[in-house]
Amino acid sequence: MHDPIAEHQSTFDAPHRYPSLVRRPTALVRLWSQPAFESWASWSIHARAPHVGEVWLRRVTVGPVVDGDQARTLSFATELRLDHEPSTQNLLAELLDQLQGLTVPVYVPPPGLGLDGVTHGVESGTYMVRSALRWWGDGPEPFSELSAWHRSTCARLDALLPQWSAQPWREPS
Repeated sequence: MHDPIAEHQSTFDAPHRYPSLVRRPTALVRLWSQPAFESWASWSIHARAPHVGEVWLRRVTVGPVVDGDQARTLSFATELRLDHEPSTQNLLAELLDQLQGLTVPVYVPPPGLGLDGVTHGVESGTYMVRSALRWWGDGPEPFSELSAWHRSTCARLDALLPQWSAQPWREPS
């Protein structure tokens, strides 16, 4: 049985395999935000190695689109080559350096119950070394620097890309 939600989740989780765009190497860094009742967005930076060869920024947006009385889930993607412009090369180096400088605990005691809201995450690495962190809302106190970096970085990456999806991502209030 065809499951469109699972298909969109798969696209969201692996933006390097977005169907209508060129396949890219697995992302060096991927950030995402999944609001409970709005479009999800994922930003990923793709390259064979940091600062080597072509570097691409890709945003995948997955969200509901209402057409009359029909609601369906669609995904949209756009990308931009980052290694041509010195300003975007510098931005990439700055963002990766900032991320590398953050310190977060590997274990945080689970928080109490939360409903709705937004789940955020960041993952980086290759098959040699990989890390992924996921948090709800602003995250636990030990994630405060990471959460602030995530908000700032998503906004900076979004500013580089054209807004053409049906429901562009915006920082949840």
